[in-house]
Amino acid sequence: GFGDGDALALAQALPKGDILEAVDLGENSRLSNEAACRLLEAIAGQHKGSLKSLKLDRCCSLGKPTIEMCTKLLKYSLLNLEVLDLSGMTIGMREYKGLGRAIAYHKKISDVRLVETGLGKIDCRDVVRSIISNRSLKNLDLG
Repeated sequence: GFGDGDALALAQALPKGDILEAVDLGENSRLSNEAACRLLEAIAGQHKGSLKSLKLDRCCSLGKPTIEMCTKLLKYSLLNLEVLDLSGMTIGMREYKGLGRAIAYHKKISDVRLVETGLGKIDCRDVVRSIISNRSLKNLDLG
């Protein structure tokens, strides 16, 4: 799997000016929040206009800081993102509320996957209501 050293090296080596449409870091259990956040910031800084797909599914060591970063990037940077997969990550209620609002107001997102994220363990009615209010959403996978 992809580890912190790999993620940090990739963040430094990202080509500037090229189009980057998809990032799939899924199933990387060795990836830390710090490295993931630094890589996501680098991607958003250099490819915010072209990134359409972000997959962090089954990265079981990622949590609150990475979810907060994804929420921030959905609101302010990754405005052309169409696919977001955070399946298998533990997301707390507070983070879910912010993420739900960010998804609700995102203009382009059409495919959101949140399988096995702890949504069933919390009172999720408001979060789900917020997410499904997005008119561009075509696929919502909650497991």
